[in-house]
Amino acid sequence: MLEIDRVLQLKEEFILYKLDVGEGMFWLFNIENGDSFKLNETSYHILSLFDGKKKIGEIQKCVLEKYHDIDPDAVT
Repeated sequence: MLEIDRVLQLKEEFILYKLDVGEGMFWLFNIENGDSFKLNETSYHILSLFDGKKKIGEIQKCVLEKYHDIDPDAVT
């Protein structure tokens, strides 16, 4: 069971990056070891919600508001 009052934040060594060219390019960089991960828009959006301020319940609400066709049970 998710702790809906828990706040989530990316670890300090990770940086999200969005390049607004054409359809957009989305990346997650690990600045400690140099790893990089190409993301799709959905994963970028969800990870950007892990800002150290939003609780899990707030993140769930944001995801469900943006992606109307998603099964609510898939976000729990």
